[in-house]
Amino acid sequence: MSLKNILANYPDIQLVVENDQTECGVIEPFEAFFTQITQLSLPIKMTFDTGNWLCLDIDPIDAAKRLAMHVGYIHVKAAKLITKGKIAALPPTDDDNWMQLINTLLPKSAFRGIEFVLIGDNLESVSIKYIQLLNN
Repeated sequence: MSLKNILANYPDIQLVVENDQTECGVIEPFEAFFTQITQLSLPIKMTFDTGNWLCLDIDPIDAAKRLAMHVGYIHVKAAKLITKGKIAALPPTDDDNWMQLINTLLPKSAFRGIEFVLIGDNLESVSIKYIQLLNN
């Protein structure tokens, strides 16, 4: 059975492919992949992990401009440099480029997930802050 037929049997499931933190997570392979997916009319979308681009020193703005049409889910996080590499971090809410990425370049219809640790004395208010930020 073909992938297209299998996916047709499960219309409530969205298959997504995420950019990772390896050489496979760079822009060009995703462009080639989605060119083929489009030609095959397969209902596959992308999980756009905002922090993984940063781990590979790729500008998420550039990635969004080139891949936004394929995005169905967004993992929202930044990346912070530590001695052993980079780790997930809170996104900078006062950064115009960051806000442009979330509010303008990536599809409003894409589901969004917080993929960083929420920190603060009042986790409910911190959660509300980020939910509102992602929903603008």
